[in-house]
Amino acid sequence: MKIPSSVTSIGNSAFWGSGLTTVEIPAGVTSIGSRAFAYCKALHTFTVSESNVCYSVIDGVLFNKDQTTLVAYPAAKTDTRYVIPTTVNTLNTYAFSYCAALTSIIIPSSVTNVGSNTF
Repeated sequence: MKIPSSVTSIGNSAFWGSGLTTVEIPAGVTSIGSRAFAYCKALHTFTVSESNVCYSVIDGVLFNKDQTTLVAYPAAKTDTRYVIPTTVNTLNTYAFSYCAALTSIIIPSSVTNVGSNTF
């Protein structure tokens, strides 16, 4: 799903449990609410406009721009192991919801804040 360029905010639980497979976030999105992509079982990748000043993507995983917060891991991503980057200090609420393929997540010591129902 390509989010329209006119959108600046994605609300809490906006796509909760939807059948989205991809999400393209435009440059103008400056806030993403809690649980926005929770339980999206078919979601396999995020992309973010390079000119977005608030969000970024590494290997399909959604982060804030400076990659200190892991916003959401795509539930349908097929990797069985994920190593969270050492820049991350916060894991958002429901960040890893319904990630059935993951059997191992390596959490660095830099992570000091873990949201509720993150896993």
